[in-house]
Amino acid sequence: MSKISINLLPTPNAATTLQTRRRKLIQVTSVVLLLTMFFLASLVVTLRILQASNLNRVNIKAQEEENKISGLRDKESTLVLLKNRLELISKLTANPSKQKLIYDLVVGEIPSSVNVSSISLDSSGNLSLSAAVPDYNSLSALFSSLSSDATFKEIAGINVESLSRGRDGLYRVSLKLWKI
Repeated sequence: MSKISINLLPTPNAATTLQTRRRKLIQVTSVVLLLTMFFLASLVVTLRILQASNLNRVNIKAQEEENKISGLRDKESTLVLLKNRLELISKLTANPSKQKLIYDLVVGEIPSSVNVSSISLDSSGNLSLSAAVPDYNSLSALFSSLSSDATFKEIAGINVESLSRGRDGLYRVSLKLWKI
């Protein structure tokens, strides 16, 4: 069956109605497009704001972590330095050297009444000792212990570099010992 359509309106009226419908369609389409564009623009702005706040949070966290890492760098350098020193001490204590042997020998023989000011060792095994001794008996005990047979077997020689008595009554002695 075919549908028959009869237009009873005059042709100018039909053209005006058709134009009015087209204008309304264009207006509705324009409004829908404008609303869609407004919605999309607000969505883009909202996403941009959210991204900026997320980026700020991430940057703050990254800065905090960077500060923690820089603090740990100082600790790491200190730990590396301590580790190197510990390794050096371990190497020195593992292999008995002339310096260690003469140091252990002399320190073991110094009487408790002697106040040692300084002890220094050079690379060839020579030991320099500066001490303050409260009385003559302690000074005699120091020289006796350093010149005993057990000690003298290990020491090649003892040189008294200086010996003086101060106004305070203390004897100050400076010795140099060297190992065979």
